[in-house]
Amino acid sequence: MIRNRLSVLLAERKLKITQVANDTNLSRNTITSTAQNDGKMIQLETINVLCKYLNITPSEFFDYSPLDFEYYISIDENVVSDPSIGEPYEFRIDAFLNIFDSNNNKKTFEFTGFITDIGPISQNGENFGDALIEPISEKVITNLNKELHGLSPTLITAIQEDFTKEAEKAISEFRYTENSVKVNLFSKKLD
Repeated sequence: MIRNRLSVLLAERKLKITQVANDTNLSRNTITSTAQNDGKMIQLETINVLCKYLNITPSEFFDYSPLDFEYYISIDENVVSDPSIGEPYEFRIDAFLNIFDSNNNKKTFEFTGFITDIGPISQNGENFGDALIEPISEKVITNLNKELHGLSPTLITAIQEDFTKEAEKAISEFRYTENSVKVNLFSKKLD
């Protein structure tokens, strides 16, 4: 996994994207996309300009881990609550974080949670779903801590954000046009 550290570098230096765009003649969209790690590619010239501007080397610009991450989210269509007695609709979520090492060996970490149907939030009937996804056990937390030990905070945040984005996508495709998702990778802080 390779992620750039532009958002961290800008925050450390208290720089705004508009300031960087003005000073470097890079487009605001390019800087924003780079800072959010949204693009699949960064032009070498962009990296060069940003490294010069921030007075850093490319190795300081990027975080790297030989691990790759994949996320799988499944939502059970059967209601697990009892709406007939006034409970909100709830649907079970099963989620998996798969970690691949440099030899492509796969380790799987299982998560579970629920979507709670908050109900319509607008006149056009869009539903709002609130979801929480957590590790299934303390053993998963312990093993995940061991696996991710030594990764930079930037990479750990990226994993959390990517997992959350995948969950939001699955929930939106399931039935909700708007949703709030909280993914807890760890119930306690990393060692």
